[in-house]
Amino acid sequence: MSVFDLSKYQPENRIDDLIAAGNCDGVILKLAEPTEDKDIIMDPKFITHFNKAAEYGLPYGIYFMSRAENAD
Repeated sequence: MSVFDLSKYQPENRIDDLIAAGNCDGVILKLAEPTEDKDIIMDPKFITHFNKAAEYGLPYGIYFMSRAENAD
């Protein structure tokens, strides 16, 4: 099974390329992550990747990137 992690670092047509190559069984999509100021920013390509996965009927998972922080 081939499942790919997609975020702002992959081109918008990445799912098209994976489908064309015949090796995509699903995707994991980055929804958002915190900034250093602890604001939340949505991945700028999340909606594009989500819509493309839905268009192809691909199974998908969604994750929120977190950052560990030392309380000291």
